[in-house]
Amino acid sequence: MKEPIIYLSLLSVLLLSACSFIATANENNAKKSAPSHFKVSMETEVEQFEGYQLTIHYPQTPDSQINQTIIDYVNQKKASFKKQSFQTSVKQNNHEIHELNINFEVLYENASVFVVRFSEKLHMEKQKEVTQTIMNFDKENGKRLELDQIFQKDKEYYDLLSSQVQTEVLEKARVDDADLTAKIKAELSPKADLYKNTALTGDSLTVYFNQGQLPKQVSIQKVKLNDKKLMNLVKEKYLQQGEPAEKSKEVAAKEEQPLNEDVKAEYRSEADKKIALTFNDGPHPKVTRRILGTLKSYHAKATFFMIGQRVKYYPEIAREVAEQGNQIGNHTWDHSRADYLTSKELKKELEKTQRIIQQTTGQTPTVVRYPFGGVPAEKQDDQLRRAPFTITVDDWQLENSEVIAKEVIAKAKDHSVIMLHDLYPSTADAVEQIVRTLTKKGYSFVTLDELQNRRVK
Repeated sequence: MKEPIIYLSLLSVLLLSACSFIATANENNAKKSAPSHFKVSMETEVEQFEGYQLTIHYPQTPDSQINQTIIDYVNQKKASFKKQSFQTSVKQNNHEIHELNINFEVLYENASVFVVRFSEKLHMEKQKEVTQTIMNFDKENGKRLELDQIFQKDKEYYDLLSSQVQTEVLEKARVDDADLTAKIKAELSPKADLYKNTALTGDSLTVYFNQGQLPKQVSIQKVKLNDKKLMNLVKEKYLQQGEPAEKSKEVAAKEEQPLNEDVKAEYRSEADKKIALTFNDGPHPKVTRRILGTLKSYHAKATFFMIGQRVKYYPEIAREVAEQGNQIGNHTWDHSRADYLTSKELKKELEKTQRIIQQTTGQTPTVVRYPFGGVPAEKQDDQLRRAPFTITVDDWQLENSEVIAKEVIAKAKDHSVIMLHDLYPSTADAVEQIVRTLTKKGYSFVTLDELQNRRVK
């Protein structure tokens, strides 16, 4: 009787081993068969408090480990900024509003690597600091790659890397001064910290520089290296054929002063009761769609002030907004505070946003709402009118939709311009209550342009 039991036991062990082998093989195959290109979503966080404002855009991918590394980076940047802002406010004892704006660009991706560049703008103590952070990820294990992991083991790459960068910088800067040449070479000596912002970009490497890493006379921000001798030292799998990211994927509370009585008079008419619902900071793939569903149910229209880069990541949502008869306004490219930008920088932000909205939806925005209420010193595009508002929620980041809806409904009257934000699920919940209740009270919802076109002559 013992022999059958022994045979059964051996058979069970063999079956378990086989299952384990198959499971391991499937797991390994799953890792190796990662898609050549991730479907990347764009997350946006906006915060506004008395002493500071921040806007952070960052990517999320199908890989949870890559996502966590990026979220850790975002949280570290937020914590550092808030601490620095508080300490500066205490030291300076003034009321300057500090700003942090982080944007991103997917630089390159193939079957083995995912590369993203973050650009960080910090405005504090009336000074603006611009830095950048490069992250190379190995898609097989989801881990961030350090520089020594990009190159083959036991290869001397630092000296060659440094030599190539020196050559490119001197050539691009057209330096003919001996002292400056010597200074540049000294700054670009083989140092790990200097080259940590090196990006894998297919058949080349791109080295990015932050402020202060090069002499002031040199305004170069990056150099591209494709020397064969250097590239032969890079691990082969990171040089697999891929495609550069699309150029287009480069990389609020009281945003305008409320209308005064003279301006409000321009919006009065003898028509029935009209209200303009407006939304900032979108489009959002879930929240904006929910709002569109509510608007459609009540035959209502609204105006959506869109961030240019979010339009680029969610073009289908922007198109749905337009196709449903809603108006689209300009909310800058990356939600930077307008009065902290130079006239040239702001012009670029507005033009890029105008262009992407027009190309995506066929609409050309006629209105602009500047983030965080930062009014530019100089007038910008004459085709863009500053959008007003008469009603907003003081704590617009509230998660309680009931509170948001109650406050808006209590303040609503004929020709109100309501400002909300379509980044948050609570907004979608509140909109359903607002539209339902005010429709029963005899109000209809129109776009901002429709409201303005009904002015008394």
